[in-house]
Amino acid sequence: MITASSMYALNINECVDLIQMVGSKRTVVVRGNMGWGKTSILKMLRQRLGDKYAYAYFDCTTKMDSGDIQIPQFAKADNGTDFVRYVPTEEYGLHHGKPVALCVDEVGKADRSVKNAMMRDMLERDRHPEGSIIFATTNNALEKLGDMLMPHHRNRLIVVNMRNSTQEEWIENFAYKANIHPSVISWAGEHPELFQSFTDLMDEKGDISQVNRQSNRMIYIPGDVDREAFVTGRSLEAASDVIHALEGRVTDKVITASLIGTIGAAAAQSLATYLAMVNDLPKLNDIKASPKTALVPTTTAAACMIVHRTLSVIERNWMDSWMDYLVRLPKSVQGMFAMTAKKETYHKRNVVMTNGKFQAWALANNYLTTNDKI
Repeated sequence: MITASSMYALNINECVDLIQMVGSKRTVVVRGNMGWGKTSILKMLRQRLGDKYAYAYFDCTTKMDSGDIQIPQFAKADNGTDFVRYVPTEEYGLHHGKPVALCVDEVGKADRSVKNAMMRDMLERDRHPEGSIIFATTNNALEKLGDMLMPHHRNRLIVVNMRNSTQEEWIENFAYKANIHPSVISWAGEHPELFQSFTDLMDEKGDISQVNRQSNRMIYIPGDVDREAFVTGRSLEAASDVIHALEGRVTDKVITASLIGTIGAAAAQSLATYLAMVNDLPKLNDIKASPKTALVPTTTAAACMIVHRTLSVIERNWMDSWMDYLVRLPKSVQGMFAMTAKKETYHKRNVVMTNGKFQAWALANNYLTTNDKI
């Protein structure tokens, strides 16, 4: 189902840009599907703004009424008159004595009294230091998780829709930096349907047919009670943690059972086929010490797993060894490495691009790094 809201949905970086630019004047509410990074916007702001700001996180789902936001305090005016003022919780971050970047998480699920009390600070900002940035998050109401904004509140806020990460965005902007297990990265790279939203499966009336429900068994679809676990960006990271912690220590059955409880049965069984390739991969230490004799996998999929693993952890002190090994892999895999490494968003770009052996390889294999060849 295509709507104006979906056509103009923002990616997470665009949401951060918007909040950084207007968040000190107007409260932006980021609305999106569960598990795709809305809350991580606060961390991204911190990376951009540094120590100039204090950073505060306010979880509306843990607040029962306005008393969880502020408490009365007796005070005396200069003329001796007694009065009561309300002192906000430390979760507002006001005690830091500098501008605050405040994330009001899950505002759509908040009790009405909490929403009403929060609106003073989301709209007036008279208690926060000058320059403070306030933004909020809420889930897509179509997920049927109880998220709702009252019209008179909604009219005072800037509400934008945040779309799921694309396959490329998740791998290149997040997975490599987060040390996601190479089997998860390779598997995700083969399955673009992991990054679909259930709204992509809706017809013009907003319904999802049984055929469309069955077309993607890996993602969340409202009303499907048999999907206790499913794939989101968050659960992909959790699946990676499971594999990092368990591989080589427990049976394949235990790992698969854990993955079923993390990303669902359909996704876990599919991912398990990639985990079976791990034994075909050389150890990184073997590549570093003996790049010209280290094991070369027999399948392209396994070779891609090696590249994904290397892109996550490559360092200058073994870049030469890696290049000696890379040229033994299929040309298409070599090109995949180069195409990823040269992108501005790749976090270790400088390590690769300044290496002499890579530069010589790139000169000799320029045809592999053009988009129509990879």
